Amino acid sequence: MNTIRKKPRSLRFTALLPALCAMLFIPGCATTENGKAPPAKGGLTVVEGITVKQLPDGATELEILTDGKAQYISFTSPDKKRLYIDIKASRGPALKDIIKTGDPNILSVSFAEVPGESEIVRLDAELAAGVTASLSHEEKRILATIKSSLSQEGADKDHRLARLLDIDLAAMEKGTTRVTITADREIKYGVERSAERVVRVNLEKTGIEPALKKRISQLPPVPPIESVVTEFSEPSQSLAVSLKLQDIVPYHLTQRQGIIRMDFAPLPGKTREAADKKKIAESSLTKKTSDNPASPKKAKEPAKDASVIPGLKKGSYVGQKMTMDFVNADVTNVLRLIGEVSNLNIVWGPDVKGVVSMRLKSVPWDQALDLVLANNDLAMRRQGNVIWVTTRTRLAQVEEEEKRKKDEELALKAKEIKEAEEAKKAEPLVTEYLTLDFAKATEIKDHIEKVKSDRGTVSVDERTNTIILRDTAQTIAEAREIAKRFDAPVKQIMIEARIVDASTSFGRDLGVKWGSVDGTTPGIDRRWRKHETQDWGTDPTQYTTYGDMIVGGTFSSNTPTDWVSNLGLSLSRLTNRGLGILTLDASLALAEAENKVKIISAPKVMASNGEKAIISRGDIIYKEIVTADQRDVKELEATLSLAVTPTVSFNDYVTMEVEVTDDKANPDLSGKTEKTIKSKLMVRSGDTLVIGGIYKEDKSESVAGIPWVQDIPVIGWAFKAQKIGMGKTELLVFLTPRVVPSPTVRH
Repeated sequence: MNTIRKKPRSLRFTALLPALCAMLFIPGCATTENGKAPPAKGGLTVVEGITVKQLPDGATELEILTDGKAQYISFTSPDKKRLYIDIKASRGPALKDIIKTGDPNILSVSFAEVPGESEIVRLDAELAAGVTASLSHEEKRILATIKSSLSQEGADKDHRLARLLDIDLAAMEKGTTRVTITADREIKYGVERSAERVVRVNLEKTGIEPALKKRISQLPPVPPIESVVTEFSEPSQSLAVSLKLQDIVPYHLTQRQGIIRMDFAPLPGKTREAADKKKIAESSLTKKTSDNPASPKKAKEPAKDASVIPGLKKGSYVGQKMTMDFVNADVTNVLRLIGEVSNLNIVWGPDVKGVVSMRLKSVPWDQALDLVLANNDLAMRRQGNVIWVTTRTRLAQVEEEEKRKKDEELALKAKEIKEAEEAKKAEPLVTEYLTLDFAKATEIKDHIEKVKSDRGTVSVDERTNTIILRDTAQTIAEAREIAKRFDAPVKQIMIEARIVDASTSFGRDLGVKWGSVDGTTPGIDRRWRKHETQDWGTDPTQYTTYGDMIVGGTFSSNTPTDWVSNLGLSLSRLTNRGLGILTLDASLALAEAENKVKIISAPKVMASNGEKAIISRGDIIYKEIVTADQRDVKELEATLSLAVTPTVSFNDYVTMEVEVTDDKANPDLSGKTEKTIKSKLMVRSGDTLVIGGIYKEDKSESVAGIPWVQDIPVIGWAFKAQKIGMGKTELLVFLTPRVVPSPTVRH
């Protein structure tokens, strides 16, 4: 099934009835492919009845009963939703004007008057979507079989799909190219660039016929359009129309009543000029080859097919097929019939004359049109959905006239350009002094150099920041606008930083440390002395006296490093009775320590747009370095600094290159701890964001004691010591830029 474009119902087949009826009853007839027009003559028959019945295969049979053999012609509307049967007969009195069928294929049947034709009865059958009709004729009845069509791609699975009727490429005025996409109703669509030089139009819920798809793929290129490819997607039930371009050009898209128009701008001058040169070179080469008999290219050309009919294209006809059988029919009546079948507007003048005798069966309408034109020395020009038919001589005259007018317009335009250039050269020169407030004159000079004329001069006085321009009044006006535009104060940005350095530490010491209290023994009981005059000891750890050698010595147990006791106990009674002058000392640790520190630094700096600003504060540590032969002093900087280079957009978005450092000197001044963040980011003026953070956590646990004994529950704590430590540090940097309003500029 071939689909043709829908047009207003004002252009109906009734306009063709006088000519068709005249052709029906002369030696020859015109029908569609399935219609028949028997040449029998006689009195008018009577349409006596109409029956509609459902067939077992799902088709519907429309039966028209007459009292005798009747002549008829049938055709369908462009949207395939109505079947018209014109019968040379009279209507029976028992027939109703409208017959409701209740059938899924034929919705209703009605009778319509044919203006100016009293001997024609028109039967109008309203069809469902996606069906086709075939007619047959018996002695006293006309049978129309209506059944579902399977030839449409995509639409046969969903009768709600729209139909693509045609795609047309046409060159418009001023070098633009129009792509016209026509559907049977208004559809939803989307446009995207699927490749570098491919624009794709996605038509939702739209199907296409295979014959139309093939014809579209064979459309000749019209710059900037190289080719058109259609692709139906089964899952999404959509149709993609891909337009491959010779170069990326702007386009404008509109839709109205199912017709989508895309107007593409002309190709850039170099591209189009290259394409034109290529065409001229190819045509010159072809002509040179044909003029030179000895050319090897001509020897390779295939021989011309003498069987080809002059004026016909070869293998490129895809129009709806039709059947025609005429003898000496007026050419204008044939054009009307072709216009009705093709759903195109055909216009001709009084110079289009002639008769046509033909018998064509299942011929595309565009091929039939070429045959009619070639047979009568006629020519046509198509623009959109309108075909203009005239004589070949007249068309050649029109094309020559159009070419002449175009040449005149080009010559007039060239003349105007030349006169404007001459007037500009004759225009007097004026001197202007442009004093700038904020921008540098040397920077603005570069912009003015681009607009000055060939006779103009530009210089700069840096002392007064003034531009001296001598040129025409028009150029000076443009330079004045440039200076006003760029002589504006540079935006300034206040950057506020918050540096939060928080730390938490926890320590716990548990256990017992045993030791001895050292001392002499002057108060020892004399009952234990053997020699009262003997010195009983001065240092128990040296063993230099008699007393030290008898009762001297020390005792201690180990503990973890940095373990600190907070409770001491001396066991003198026990030691006095058992160890003489050695006294046991028990050091207990039951201590916890917790520290929390939070340091907030808030540097601020004001910077100009595009300029780097730095603010810093801190200490300088001088560390002495001593070697064998010299002594040197090294400086260590421990500073808090903020360095930023901001750039402001027109909508107050700030792009910043930021470097934040927060260095701290060690408590023993042995060095420093460095913390640095470097980043490049963008944020809106007034918003705050976190640009970095460092989190560190330390845990430690150490135990020292007497093996095996320390593992005894409860009692083991008297023979061991434990130290637990934990620390956390966290560094966060917050940044808030604010654009400072520029001062009011007075001109």
